[in-house]
Amino acid sequence: MRDNFNKPTKETLAKRVCYHCSNPSCDKITVGPHSDSTKSTLLGVAAHITAAAPKGPRYDLKLNIEERIHADNGIWLCVNCSTIIDKDPDSYPVQLLNNWKAQAEKRALDKLTGEIYKINRTNPRPIIELDLLYSHSGRSPKGISEDNFTDGNRVLQAGQDYIQFWDLTWNYKLVLMNNSTLPAFNVSIEQISGVNQPYVERINKKNNIPPYKVIESKLKITEFFKGYHSQADILISKDIPPVLSDVKFKIKYCDETRNEFTTIVDFNNDEINNVI
Repeated sequence: MRDNFNKPTKETLAKRVCYHCSNPSCDKITVGPHSDSTKSTLLGVAAHITAAAPKGPRYDLKLNIEERIHADNGIWLCVNCSTIIDKDPDSYPVQLLNNWKAQAEKRALDKLTGEIYKINRTNPRPIIELDLLYSHSGRSPKGISEDNFTDGNRVLQAGQDYIQFWDLTWNYKLVLMNNSTLPAFNVSIEQISGVNQPYVERINKKNNIPPYKVIESKLKITEFFKGYHSQADILISKDIPPVLSDVKFKIKYCDETRNEFTTIVDFNNDEINNVI
């Protein structure tokens, strides 16, 4: 049995994002006119973030029925994006969908209050900002440390937590957002500080981001760590790993007349800071 949203909840989810798909790389409008002047065409759905029924994508056994059918567990998407997130739930975890939802509602609120248009009246230029959408993280053992054998005993007992070498990895979708009414051209990103070199998927040299649209690439961070698996788990549980605190990126882009602009991005106190 499915715990489905009721009609008012579906309407609320749609209206909170102005009937736009909440996937930032899509953002298509999901409602429009029908050939019959008394009807409209709807291509959006109120999708469950955690599934409406057992064995569904991202099903959360801890939720009760009221929580499962609440608007907090829903996200408005176009039909295509709704299908994609359920066909490949590992690539679209709960936190990623909650981030999409929050960003889509923020975009709608900024348009509703005129905040976006205020920014663009005082800054007649493209504004490219970076966001990271967490995908997944993990740890991979790379050997046992000699620190376990300081007492001369080289036998490890089953179930014992012992010191190992680990590769810790964090994987993100790196989203470059054009938060302006002007298109941006030839967008590029480079690391300008920080010892560690995160892997950033290459962006095509010839590109553009239309107003209020995004382009995506991938960011992967790998850090070597020595310690217990419980310590490694604490590190990889962080949405933004400590190693990023020393990293800065520069985003470069141009307007239509080839004037060049930059955005500097750093990561402090588990927050992403975009400085225009």
